[in-house]
Formats: sequence, C-alpha cells, structure tokens
Amino acid sequence: MGWAVLYIAFGAVALWLLSEVLLQHKARLRWRLLAFFGFLGVVAGVLMPSVPVIAVGAIAFAVGQTYVTLSFRRGFSEGWAIGGRPSVKRRRKSSRSARAAEPKLQVSDVEEEPVKEAAEGAAA
Repeated sequence: MGWAVLYIAFGAVALWLLSEVLLQHKARLRWRLLAFFGFLGVVAGVLMPSVPVIAVGAIAFAVGQTYVTLSFRRGFSEGWAIGGRPSVKRRRKSSRSARAAEPKLQVSDVEEEPVKEAAEGAAA
C-alpha cells in the first residue's frame, strides 16, 4: 500500500512538472527541463534502488527548480511555451502609452494656515 501511494505521488508531481515544462513561459526552458529530468532521475533511482541515482536526480531537480524560481522572480517572460511566446510589442505598447498619458491628478498651490494651539483648549 505504501509503494502505491508513493507511485501515485510520483505521478502527480511528474504531471505538474510536465505541465510546467510545456505551459510556463516565465522561466527558461533549459531550467524547466533540468528540473523535470532531475525528478525523473529520482523516480528511476527509487525504482532501481540506487542511492547515487536518487542523489544526482535530487540535485538536478533542486538546481532546476531554483533557477526556475529565480527567473520567475526576476520577471523573465520571454520563454518558450506551447501557447506561444507572449507578445513583446503588446507589453511595450501599453507601457509607452502609460508613460505618455497626461496625469489625472491636479495639485493646487500650498496655502499657509495659522496653527491653533492645542494647549489653549486643554487649559480651559
């Protein structure tokens, strides 16, 4: 029963990583593939019972996922995905129009007002 649960968990993680490789464009394909094949190395090491294979797979998975996370946090968005690349022109166009737009907030001149003493009200 325990092995069945482990294999089901392996299948779920493998599907998640495969969907990340195919659909996510916010990280380089090489790092997504490194994480995916590293995980497959862990699975192969468990099936063969080989600790060195598990270790190499775990290291590859960790390095790949670390670089995927760093790419995502840095704002990388030019990667390959099944849905195609995001339109660079559309992003640049919207940012250019946002810069060129007139500000909608108007600031009036600063006026000087006399300061009322709080101590006068408290003493009375």
